[in-house]
Amino acid sequence: MLIRDWILCIIFMAAVLFLLVSCKWNAAKYNNKWRIFYLVPIIICIIHALITGTEWCLSGIYIGALVMIGGYLVAKVSLRKKCSILAVILCILTIPVCFLSNDYRTLNYLEDFEEGFAIMKEHYTLSEHKQIDWDALYEEYYPLFEEADASQDENKNFAAWFRFCNEFYDCHTSYVPREDSKEAIASYAKTILGNDYGLSLVQLSTGEYVAVSVEEGSQASQAGIHTGTVITKWDGTSIEDLLPNALERMKKCLSIGNIENQEFYLSLFVPGIGSEQIQVTFQNENGEKETVTLDSIGNYYDRFMDTFSTLTYKTPRENMGVVRLNEDTILLNVNMMGYDSNATETSNYSNMQTEIREAFMTYREEGATKLIIDLRNNSGGSTIMAKAIVSLVAEGEFFWAADGTYNEETKEYEMLKRYTGYGENLWEGGEIIVLVNSGSNSAANHLIAGIQGMEQVTIMGLSEPAGTAQGCTQIPLNNGVLSLSMTTVLDENGEIWVDSDESGHCRILVDERIPLTKETLVKMFDEKTDYALDYALEYFETK
Repeated sequence: MLIRDWILCIIFMAAVLFLLVSCKWNAAKYNNKWRIFYLVPIIICIIHALITGTEWCLSGIYIGALVMIGGYLVAKVSLRKKCSILAVILCILTIPVCFLSNDYRTLNYLEDFEEGFAIMKEHYTLSEHKQIDWDALYEEYYPLFEEADASQDENKNFAAWFRFCNEFYDCHTSYVPREDSKEAIASYAKTILGNDYGLSLVQLSTGEYVAVSVEEGSQASQAGIHTGTVITKWDGTSIEDLLPNALERMKKCLSIGNIENQEFYLSLFVPGIGSEQIQVTFQNENGEKETVTLDSIGNYYDRFMDTFSTLTYKTPRENMGVVRLNEDTILLNVNMMGYDSNATETSNYSNMQTEIREAFMTYREEGATKLIIDLRNNSGGSTIMAKAIVSLVAEGEFFWAADGTYNEETKEYEMLKRYTGYGENLWEGGEIIVLVNSGSNSAANHLIAGIQGMEQVTIMGLSEPAGTAQGCTQIPLNNGVLSLSMTTVLDENGEIWVDSDESGHCRILVDERIPLTKETLVKMFDEKTDYALDYALEYFETK
């Protein structure tokens, strides 16, 4: 039995035994309100059910609670005593029922899928834009959830949901468990990522696969593998041939926003492939190929997370802080599209605009001509806040976005309401770089799409933004929460704003892709620098 159900049994038993003992006391000593205590057992059951959900194996306790209502209705000592004794017996019998039943606390994974699937099929706003074949999806994924349900395997349920959500190339479409989500997903990811052999892999802009996050003192390190070492084979197989296997692993534990970012991170999923011992072929300092045997030193999860974190690293700074980087350049850091509680509640970002406006004007008077807006790892928030930021640097009236709907008769999206803004052009004559990465999502993508195309603006990043911008909602299921894009946002041409179509390719590609070279990786992984920011500063100087 689970601890939460043991707690119910103990509290229920204590309450009933107290009433059993007290029922023989002289009723004349208490007023009529005393009988309210006979409702305590059912109140206990209701609170427990609201917190943990109902469970048929606990029916004995539920029935016992109903029996105790007899003591509330009839102030007869003998009846109250019989009700209490019966309730105690039913509570005791509940314990072996829970232990012996194969259906105790079964998790309805299949029911969750069918409910979530039905909601998505009816309300997913990008169905037509992405040409979703719902019947084919149902036919493909029903057996996976059926298997998870039959085996009561939480990891199989996670794997099925991750794969299903990744069909949409939409970071708004995701699934998280209800309880201990971070711990549960981390534990699950370890079953997918495989063994750790002391290194990770990334793909250079030239196409080569090289080592990063090499464990100091490991077999790989002792063999001469270090940051930037070219890896040609993994356990006798070329890296390219292992990519389909890596893609399957990726789809089971990482939310993929678009094809471009899928390709960017795909090589990270190769190093966990293998048994307790593998052979790795690499190019040594002389350009000659060598092969080394590596033993597994644990689970790949921690090294994977270290590599992923390094690729998405940004210098920690206060949200919405404006700082000077050098004589010519200032930086506006935007960690999330949220300013303060009052702005969130009222959707009024005038105070934020005033602070940024004053900072911009002060730095411009002091000679600053270059601005970096850092949107890396910005998971989104308020699109109104994004518009407020764009308004500071845009020139004149500009289209922002439009609420839309899909017309089943015309088979086209239609605008319902247009939103425009008016720019203050505070950075007239200057240059602007917007730093992004795969963690730039939702309202951050609104800002990117709203500012991209301005003459003085360059969108820059190691990876592409997530490319997701439709309105998002959350659907509570029995065992988790399903998020999905549900409200429609259109561009000035009446087409879906930002989100990829059925091809899965990002529609707001960076203007300047920061190249990954061996030298880049040394600075990122060994020297621990914010290379993307350094590249932006250098780009200003060499443009």
